[in-house]
Amino acid sequence: MKNRKIALASGIVAMSLALAACGSNASNNTSNGHQSSSTDSSTNASESASNTPKEKVPVTMVVQYNPNLFSDLETSFEKANPDIDLQLVFMDNAQANKVLNAQFAAGEGPDIAPMNLDFFKLGYALELNDQPFIDRLSDGAKLATTQADGSIFSVPFETWFQGIMYNKKIFADNGIEIPKTWDQFIAISEKLKAAGIKPLGVGDKDGDVIGKMALGVVLSTGAIIEPDIESAKTTYSASWKTGLDKFYEVVSKGIIGTDAFGMSVDDMVNEFLTGKSAMISMGSWQVADMHKKAPDLDFDIFPYPSVAEGQDNWAVGGVAGGGGVNAHSKHIDEALRVLDYIASPEGDAQWIAVTHGGPVIKGTQGGLDPSLSGLQDTLGAGRTYAPWEGFKKINGENFVRTWFKTSQEIVSGKKTVDEGLQAVDDYVSKQLAALK
Repeated sequence: MKNRKIALASGIVAMSLALAACGSNASNNTSNGHQSSSTDSSTNASESASNTPKEKVPVTMVVQYNPNLFSDLETSFEKANPDIDLQLVFMDNAQANKVLNAQFAAGEGPDIAPMNLDFFKLGYALELNDQPFIDRLSDGAKLATTQADGSIFSVPFETWFQGIMYNKKIFADNGIEIPKTWDQFIAISEKLKAAGIKPLGVGDKDGDVIGKMALGVVLSTGAIIEPDIESAKTTYSASWKTGLDKFYEVVSKGIIGTDAFGMSVDDMVNEFLTGKSAMISMGSWQVADMHKKAPDLDFDIFPYPSVAEGQDNWAVGGVAGGGGVNAHSKHIDEALRVLDYIASPEGDAQWIAVTHGGPVIKGTQGGLDPSLSGLQDTLGAGRTYAPWEGFKKINGENFVRTWFKTSQEIVSGKKTVDEGLQAVDDYVSKQLAALK
């Protein structure tokens, strides 16, 4: 990867425009600055120009990682697109919105950058609905990216995701196979308990660990129902009951209990890293730190088991990162070619190899940390989803917090599954009514 200073995108774009202007003047004048009157001189200049390599078009793209980490992606892209000079520019996430807003308002800014709904409404972000790479997105990623009015102005570059991590040595020593169904999960948990091993570490002090596990199991009974929830075509009581009835059997079996409410996520992870539990429900964002703390621990991950035989296994996860095209860019076509490459299986794999996220493009293979390889097929098939990201009318973050609290109440016995589902449905109905 060529060496370049990490600068703000506006500076690079300004420099590129200045160079382009100089190049335009040079093409119409001789070296002494006067218009040529000689036919021979014009002919010679034409022949010289034809032998001069075509100047590359610079495309600036904001990233929130060290740009030098993407050398493989940049090299591969420029090999396939030799007329484009891809210039990756670092911009701190905390300052990005403020800096980009000022640049876009001035008709400047990078060609590709993180975009938000405000930018789109102000005309700063190009609509991407008709671009061919949109159809390559997984169903969950496409839904999360689509706005309430159906518009798409940004493409996610990766997912955060989680499943059930397991200690490979403990599994091998005890003859444990990866469970495909929740009944099989309960069976291996009881086998581990009988051997004196804690089967599952659960740090649910904040309520999200058990709540996300439950969602992971429920997804096997029918994922991506949020559009139907918001249009009142179904309810969670109707859609989630079978899955949650099955999931919460871990409470009656003593695999999960209220003791989890006193354990933090950090406590749970450290317990797993020291071999005190065989499994935890955890995700991609923890892996790098886990390797640092326990470099010799051999672990992998599997998707959440299904409610019944024959159902697909899913991971819980949502979109992260991404970018859209500056509507005022001088190089829109070239910027779209950059997005088209990143939103391909090859480009997606190269991106997540750097960020340690998961793929958002159907068919992506590779790029995952070896300790996450057990989810390769699941992620490659697009079976990762965070239900709260599927809402377009109500606040998804508030919804999932309501669900986490309800999940704890089910575990503690304060609510039955039916009562918990009714509480969630009541919350959704109240939020939708407020919009009328």
